[in-house]
Formats: sequence, C-alpha cells, structure tokens
Amino acid sequence: MWTCWCSTPRRSSCGGRVAQYGLLLFDDDPPARVRWVATTRKIYADERPRIERSHREFAESRRGR
Repeated sequence: MWTCWCSTPRRSSCGGRVAQYGLLLFDDDPPARVRWVATTRKIYADERPRIERSHREFAESRRGR
C-alpha cells in the first residue's frame, strides 16, 4: 500500500505540493501512487486559489498589528 504522510485532510496543501512538485524516491505500488497523485493534484488545483487567498488574508491581518 502506497501512502503519503501528507494525505490527511489537514495537510491537503502539503500533499498537493508533494504531488505537484515532489520527487519520487521509491515506488512499491505504481497503480496506488498514480491514483493518489492524480486525485491529490486535482484537489490541490481546485483548492489552491482558496489556500492562497487565506494566506494573503492572514498576512494582511498580521500587518495591521
């Protein structure tokens, strides 16, 4: 079974970056990896604008202090 420690819902941003830009070091279950990478990239691509907006809003709120 191929899993990534970043695949939990809280870490979707991290998992997305790994799926999008990560380097494969070891692959013991290619079909599971391909399925995970495809699903995670799709979710990350859909969620990325929301994640970036959230980061911008947080940064702006911190500047006001």
